[in-house]
Amino acid sequence: MMRLKFILPVLFFNLSLLAVDNQCLDGSPKNQKFKRILESSNYYLVKEFRAKGLFKLQEGGIGCKDCSTTAQSLGLPEKLAEIPKECIQASLKRKVAQTSIECTRTPEGNWTYKSHSARSTSTPCIDDSSVDYIHFVTNKVISCFQGLPMQNGAKEAIDPKVLFSKLNNESGFNFTYSYGGGVGAGQLTGWAVQEMNVLDPKRTKGKVVKGNGRFILDEILNSSNPECAGLKPVIENDLKFKYHSPRKTNCEWVSMENGLARNLIYSIGYFSFLKHQVIGKELKRRAPSAYNDPELLNLLTLVGYGPKGANRALTLIRTLRIGAPPNSNEHFKKQIRNEVYLKNTSAKMAEVKKIARGSCRLL
Repeated sequence: MMRLKFILPVLFFNLSLLAVDNQCLDGSPKNQKFKRILESSNYYLVKEFRAKGLFKLQEGGIGCKDCSTTAQSLGLPEKLAEIPKECIQASLKRKVAQTSIECTRTPEGNWTYKSHSARSTSTPCIDDSSVDYIHFVTNKVISCFQGLPMQNGAKEAIDPKVLFSKLNNESGFNFTYSYGGGVGAGQLTGWAVQEMNVLDPKRTKGKVVKGNGRFILDEILNSSNPECAGLKPVIENDLKFKYHSPRKTNCEWVSMENGLARNLIYSIGYFSFLKHQVIGKELKRRAPSAYNDPELLNLLTLVGYGPKGANRALTLIRTLRIGAPPNSNEHFKKQIRNEVYLKNTSAKMAEVKKIARGSCRLL
């Protein structure tokens, strides 16, 4: 009996430790920075998140079963209108070996940050409430882009599965990740930011020159879509500062409050720019029927994120003679899936599918 009394407290102690550890998908249970932000920040998207009743203090282990909202049709065959929470949670469980940036506002309103290595045990805890916020912001940006007019006359239709595969590949939805090749959730590069805002003054002799994708930010500002309303302050702020590099102002791209939203706006915006104004333009000119195949256009756009950039996608359109008989679009898709970026994306989708264990409807 005395021995049993000795064992039980130890057992309960260990179980309590497991419960605390299970609250974090990533980061340290001792660093509750993200939860404090969601509890008290006055940033407009965080306040909207709380006002919708989406912030819930979680106790015990983290888990997710059928916890996403009901998907609504985009008007596209077999497409979902959002990325379900289960999918984001599974993606966050993938370990991405990059530096994590922890951002804090000073009393004067300036940014200060700490860098945490991939093996750090002190990074902020990403718990269930953090996943809820990432889910909320990600799908708000997707919803804002649906129907957004492009310069070629098309209206954007984001396929959540395609975007999920890209963000899972780039960062696993961990918006704090940063390294030499990219920053934040979309792993933004300087060139993508320049195309979406203004070119680097060093390249334009000090003149303010808009990037070719800047019209997308203007379209969001002019949009009557209510889902765009909470994103407009981010863009209005950017018109003042005219960002052209995600490296010089790191926290503006990786912080929970405005960094996550800004990163996704620019990342999805650049995806839309590549799809319609660069790759889609060439595809439509050479093979209009192929341009009207959303899957083929999305695959070619993803190729544009590979080591040779958009030029590789343009080369494929020309050399494969996409749209030319007797080959079908399915034949071309099979060849395109062998490209480097798509192979990497496919491998990481297989990895997250294993983690999700059937809970993610996009897999």
